[in-house]
Amino acid sequence: MSSTSASVMAALFGALDRGVRPAAPDPWHFLSVAMTWLMPLMIALLGGGLLLWHWQCWRAACAADDGHAELAYQRRRFRRRMQTSGLLLLIGAAMVGGQAISPARHPSLFVSVWAGVAVLAVWAMALAAADMLATRAHVGRLLRRQFAEQAKLQAELTRKKADTIVKAPPADGPGEGRRNTSVSF
Repeated sequence: MSSTSASVMAALFGALDRGVRPAAPDPWHFLSVAMTWLMPLMIALLGGGLLLWHWQCWRAACAADDGHAELAYQRRRFRRRMQTSGLLLLIGAAMVGGQAISPARHPSLFVSVWAGVAVLAVWAMALAAADMLATRAHVGRLLRRQFAEQAKLQAELTRKKADTIVKAPPADGPGEGRRNTSVSF
C-alpha cells in the first residue's frame, strides 16, 4: 500500500470515527433547482400578462371617453403601468439570464447583470409608488367633486322642501282651529 492511499484511508476512517459522514444526496435539490428557474419565469410571465391586460384596459378607457381630464389621467396611468409591467418582464428575463452566468468564470458580467436586476427592481418599485400616489390623488379629486355635487343637490332639495311647506295650506284648513279627535258612540 502506498503512503498516499494509506493517508486517504486514515483520513476516511478517522472522519468516520469522529462521526463525520460523507454528504448524502439532498432530497430537496430538485425543488431548489426548479425554484431557481421557475420564479424568474413566473415574474416574466406576470409582466407579459400585465402588459396585455393594461393594453385592453387602455382600449376600454379610450372607448368610454369620460372627458378630457379623465382621459389624460388614464393615459398617464397607462404609461406608468406599461413601464412597470415591461420592467417585470425584463427583470424576469434578466434573472433567467443571470442564472446561466457562472460567477467563477465571468465575475464582472455576473455582478453587472445582478446589479442591473436590482436597479430595474428599484425603478419598478418607484413607478409602483408613483402610480399609487397618483391614483390616490385622482380618487381624492373625484370624491371631492362628488361630495360637492351631493351638497349642492342636498341644498336644492332642502330649498324645494321649504318652498313646498310654505306654499301648502294648513292641514286643519283655514279657520277651523284644532280638530276634535275624541270618539263618542
